[in-house]
Amino acid sequence: MRDAKRAQVDFPATTQLQAPLQKFGDSPAAPRGVPHLCYSPSPPGTHPPTTPKPLRQGTLYQNTVNRENAIRIAATLPPEAKVLDVGGSNAPFPPATHILDFLPYEERNREQGKLLHDVLPVKFTKDTWCQRDVCDHKPWPYPDQFFDYCVCSHLLEDVRDPIWVCSEINRVARAGYLETPSRVLEQTLGIENPRHAGFYHHRWLVTMLPQGVIQFRHKPHTLHGLNAAIVTRVGAFTKLNPVHEIQWMEWPGSLHASEVVILDEVESDRELCRFAAQARSLSDLKVPTNGPLIGRLKRAWYYRRLARGER
Repeated sequence: MRDAKRAQVDFPATTQLQAPLQKFGDSPAAPRGVPHLCYSPSPPGTHPPTTPKPLRQGTLYQNTVNRENAIRIAATLPPEAKVLDVGGSNAPFPPATHILDFLPYEERNREQGKLLHDVLPVKFTKDTWCQRDVCDHKPWPYPDQFFDYCVCSHLLEDVRDPIWVCSEINRVARAGYLETPSRVLEQTLGIENPRHAGFYHHRWLVTMLPQGVIQFRHKPHTLHGLNAAIVTRVGAFTKLNPVHEIQWMEWPGSLHASEVVILDEVESDRELCRFAAQARSLSDLKVPTNGPLIGRLKRAWYYRRLARGER
């Protein structure tokens, strides 16, 4: 059944963090899977780990869509394929024939450092750019199964109703690619501010599972001040290893999204702490920052001000 629905899910006490990178979607009927970080309530051993493919340094910050994945996906799309990019206006997926975004066409490409125009030709035009609120609970202006492929990268963690967005993606596309920050990143202090975990504007902790399943958990404010829920800390001289920054999956045929609802604050904190405790076992969580020493010293001074609650 092709649906995306809200559901209250009881979080099992035995949930475990599996191998840091897993490979899904390798059945004969599915596109070749890609490795990604996955926090799964499945029993250990259900999805055997594979050797991870190294990511580019700074992957999350260099491209809205992981560069290697974007090139690989573009190479598999037939020339006549209709492709939708949902929410990618800052750095759209160039092979997309259509763009659906809150911002107008004139404000595209705002993040010049993340563009992929150097390796992929641009197919969308002003006429195929649709400006609208993707969460307005009105059907998107496309027929069912209109697109051969849909890309949605670094949007679902931001919007107020990712369940609705996934349901519309599922309706209008036959297959697609999703990418979000990992939970490791979202539970790391110092990504933007030494007092905050992850990115300040992200609303959701995202879990990707096999068979096109994606789960959303509310990112609670208690996370920022709960030491046991913090995976690690980064700053001016260390950063999160790019291997652990992002997660992605390709879904063939259908996409199933749900919200994991934990109403009790104590149980919510326990779930955060369980994840963090297991994530700390990942190898090479942090790597040294690079760049001129003077820049790192300036960043250290800035972080010191932020730690005191100043700007």
